[in-house]
Amino acid sequence: MTSLTFAKVPDFIPMHMPSEEEFNSILEKITLSWAQRNFALAFAQIDIVLRDGTEAMRAEAKFFAGLIKQDQGLIEPARRIWLEALPLAGEGSFLLYLLQHSIGASFENEGSSEEALVWYRSALQTCAERDVFSCDQTLKSFLELNSGEIPAEDEDMVATGVEKSLETLGLQGSPDLDDRPDLDHVK
Repeated sequence: MTSLTFAKVPDFIPMHMPSEEEFNSILEKITLSWAQRNFALAFAQIDIVLRDGTEAMRAEAKFFAGLIKQDQGLIEPARRIWLEALPLAGEGSFLLYLLQHSIGASFENEGSSEEALVWYRSALQTCAERDVFSCDQTLKSFLELNSGEIPAEDEDMVATGVEKSLETLGLQGSPDLDDRPDLDHVK
């Protein structure tokens, strides 16, 4: 008698690549499950994307996975997930910026100011070099950690980040880096 053996389909071959519409539906399920504190269902949906999605979809799913872990108070696992997502996020994309900012914020929340500044600087650089989006939250955090001072080597990057943020927010003008609010009262 002859026995037939079927090869297992390798994990790297998607069983069904989600369309953009299906992916958006999965993201809705993730956010709804998260809001309802049904983390198991949220992570089950994330696993679908991690298994079958494109690199960009997987990066976004990992971003949400990190946010959920952070919401659960699991900062180190959240940061690990965001670090894993970095190479999947498009170069210069808003998602890359969000990942870098989130990593910086996670370090800042743990009191690791120097590490936070490294990641905030990376996020500002992504904003300065690529797409037009607002990086106002990163600018605020970066300035707070630097006691309102802008290191000379960061002035061009910060100015570009401010310009892009103003443009994104529909505000006119250009930045005057010498005209900054006093941040001593912040925190």
